[in-house]
Amino acid sequence: IRDVVASETGVFHTHQKIGPVDVYFIFNTHAEQRKISFRLRVEGEPEIWDAFSGTVRPVHRFQIGSGYTDVDLTLDPYEGTVLALNPRGTRPAVVEDNLSSLVKVQPAGNQIQLQGFAAEGGRKMVRVAYQGREYVADQKISPSPATIALEGPFAFQLEPTMNNRWGDFRYPASNRMIGAEARHFRYREETDVDPKKSGWHQPNFDDSDWPEVTYSYGPYWWHIGPFQERANGSEAHLGRLERAKQGMLDLQKPWGRGEIGLPALRWKPYSFSQKFGHYGEVHHSAGGLAGVSENFFVFENTNLSSSPTHFLFTYVHSPIDGEYTLHFGGKPEKSDYHDTPGFEIPRRRQAWVNGKQVLSVTQGQDIWNVADLQKRGFQFDLGAASNGSTKPAPEEVRTQVHLKQGWNTVLLKIVQPEGKKVATYATFTSSKTPPASDPYVPRLRWFREPQQLIYDIAPHQKKRVGWYRFQAPPGLESLGFQANSDRTKAWINGKSVPVRAGQIDLSSPIAKTSQVALRVEQQPGSYAGAAFPDPISFECQEGQIALGDWSDSGLRTYSGVGVYSKEVRLGHRHLQGQVLLELGDARTVAEVFVNGKRAGIRMSRPFRFDISDFVQPGNNQIQIKVANTLANHMSSYPTHWVLEDQAVSGLLGPVQLRFHSKVKLSATVVQ
Repeated sequence: IRDVVASETGVFHTHQKIGPVDVYFIFNTHAEQRKISFRLRVEGEPEIWDAFSGTVRPVHRFQIGSGYTDVDLTLDPYEGTVLALNPRGTRPAVVEDNLSSLVKVQPAGNQIQLQGFAAEGGRKMVRVAYQGREYVADQKISPSPATIALEGPFAFQLEPTMNNRWGDFRYPASNRMIGAEARHFRYREETDVDPKKSGWHQPNFDDSDWPEVTYSYGPYWWHIGPFQERANGSEAHLGRLERAKQGMLDLQKPWGRGEIGLPALRWKPYSFSQKFGHYGEVHHSAGGLAGVSENFFVFENTNLSSSPTHFLFTYVHSPIDGEYTLHFGGKPEKSDYHDTPGFEIPRRRQAWVNGKQVLSVTQGQDIWNVADLQKRGFQFDLGAASNGSTKPAPEEVRTQVHLKQGWNTVLLKIVQPEGKKVATYATFTSSKTPPASDPYVPRLRWFREPQQLIYDIAPHQKKRVGWYRFQAPPGLESLGFQANSDRTKAWINGKSVPVRAGQIDLSSPIAKTSQVALRVEQQPGSYAGAAFPDPISFECQEGQIALGDWSDSGLRTYSGVGVYSKEVRLGHRHLQGQVLLELGDARTVAEVFVNGKRAGIRMSRPFRFDISDFVQPGNNQIQIKVANTLANHMSSYPTHWVLEDQAVSGLLGPVQLRFHSKVKLSATVVQ
């Protein structure tokens, strides 16, 4: 026979041997509770090893045959359990019963004494095998009290746990706990529409069609591509390229199919963070906390038949006439720690400043023209040889560039290797050498120090106003932010609130989740998420929250503890048997206190607690502390290690109090 045979499908198992003991790990892969019978190809007496409490409890429902043992288990949704079989002994085996649980089965003279609990009333029956004889018992019991569902809002209080004293969770280190924050916003630029008449500040306004932006991420360049350039290029294409070199972009008119061999393309904003760089898989370290990639221009494989071209354009403001160094390059990087195809540096790169070509890196037959670059005064860092060539590829090329006081136009051309992903950067520094690279400082090295230069895609735009909408968590008392703004107005739940030095203080906490709208008069180069270099922080008192994912209650990026509280009144009849608190589902760890006493902790299903010893007649205070994982905190960083549904957090429910009647039976021998 097979090693393990289950009466149901969707059961995973392993089997190990520890001395004379057979140890199984059994896992229910289904989303519902199931009663499952197992036939194990060994003879032995079963018990459960509780990996969380370190306790051992016998399994009473089993039957030993020749060369096998049958065991009956009730497994909750996605529950895993460690089942151990000790060498065959003399324990009684319950082979049939209709109780909810059995807690004691013990021989007593010519009887078998049994204790257990029943969720329903009626006739209860038990059949026991012991020393070759069969024992039976039955008894009628009264119905148990009805289940009490703990519904409606729970009192809710945040308990932040991320102490950033040593910089474990954010750079740089600080003496404050990282609590609830807003890091993602629904965003729209204010144009000719009257936002107040359109209700942009109202809590029930539908902003689902507004794009979502993340703090510190904003558009610094215009981008068009990828497309395949013709050898000579059409007259219209060449004309637009020349106008782009001079800073004259036609953002409305597309570059059409007839000119470049592809469907029409338009200039689109290209966004990244001057803190974290590109938001995507180019980052090979977990969440950027161990360093971020220096490459912030990232283009995925296009699957075009030949090497596609990209153009990038921006305006750069210099406070003075001066000499700067243009750095244009990158280092090849893996996608992750696996040996998966990574990101290459572009083979061909060109740059124009104020209409003048200042840099051109070309590659013929996969060999870099290093000598030509040196003759023309370019400096570069040498990387590994390309395609077996003895001539190394320059990872970074840099050249001196004069920037005039005021606005300067910059155009970049990047040719992407066919079938490859590319990652690169282009930036100006006042020094001739690039900033030092430090993998232990999780900041984009090009912008780590305060910047004199401003990168702006719309410097001549008269009106720079952005609207930001986001939720605030229950119990909101105040919020604080730093904004690259000349002026900020705020509304909470549709009511105007004063903003003083980046701080909003409320006269009294708002119990439930609230809707915040900010109107920000943006400074040059600080659009979309870049208007907020840091998250918006919340201070909260006790509020109210419904069961469910707390990400839907203004806590999308909160990693820590949330405390749910509820008062329930019980009568004497509720306390005659077993009182079980069922939490349903919780993400990820739940600790329960009843009337101020700790009733237990669980970090996986079943989230079930026996609180019989803690409840009392009258009012009972139930407190449930739920702690989630770091996935929520890390989700706003440039990481691809936060998996789907991993950031679901909080007390999901349903939460119920179940009452099981106590059952005592005496089984006698069947004559």
